[in-house]
Amino acid sequence: MTGVQTCALPISSTISLVTASSNASSFSGGGLTYNNLTIAGGGSGSSQFFGSNTFNIFTINAPKTVTFENGKTQTVSSFVATGDASNAITIRSDSAGNTATLSDSAGTNTVHYCTIQDLTATGGATWDATDNCTDNEIGRAHV
Repeated sequence: MTGVQTCALPISSTISLVTASSNASSFSGGGLTYNNLTIAGGGSGSSQFFGSNTFNIFTINAPKTVTFENGKTQTVSSFVATGDASNAITIRSDSAGNTATLSDSAGTNTVHYCTIQDLTATGGATWDATDNCTDNEIGRAHV
């Protein structure tokens, strides 16, 4: 994917952002509700999310950098980001020092081998970011 990609496939959609290059991709969801979204591919290209959107299952596979618009909220039913020792994931706000929010009301969200910057987790779910994660905001109230 190159440039800005706009997608409007609400509720029953399954969206895959897959790139094997260093090109960036963008998702402008228009504040709609989507089903499952997966970010994958061996490339180093980043994925940026604009606006507040709702997803069923939001999955990030390594190695990826995912950036969320500061001041906006991505609401999920499940959030999974799984890196490994040689392929970490970076998850951050698009503005250093200004947070974006991930929200989930129940369950456990799992994040492994990730660098997390300027994100806040809300909604009542458990956010497990303890397995080889580094962060500048982490705590029980943060991702």
